[in-house]
Amino acid sequence: MDLVLACRILSTYSLKEMLAVKPDEVDKRGFKSIFLSDENYHNEMVKFSEYLQYQDNAPVLWDKKSNGDGRGVGVILSCISSLVRNGIPYEQAWTMPESEAVWMYVANAVANGADINVVSPEDKKAMEMLKNMNIPTKK
Repeated sequence: MDLVLACRILSTYSLKEMLAVKPDEVDKRGFKSIFLSDENYHNEMVKFSEYLQYQDNAPVLWDKKSNGDGRGVGVILSCISSLVRNGIPYEQAWTMPESEAVWMYVANAVANGADINVVSPEDKKAMEMLKNMNIPTKK
């Protein structure tokens, strides 16, 4: 049932709708059709996994301790405020899929003259591999 509810929550930008999601008879029938058939279950899990992978395609952003002038605004708040300044309604900015919000934030920043280099998936894998190697550093 959590999968069905997650799909309904992820399918809206409305916080009111997200908070009001409760399973109904249609959800219960959908739930039964998914889990009473191995083929349906597999197909739906593949679709949901693809959706989650798509949502994981946002560029990597690092949260700086400060933004250069000592005012340290976090990445999330910077992203939301940028979206709102660029015409996205406040509620939608907070409830849109993370990857969509981050890409729009980056696009707006680049449009405003920011020098941003997006890390490729290969670069990200290399950074993770280096991080996992636990190489001691000199002090």
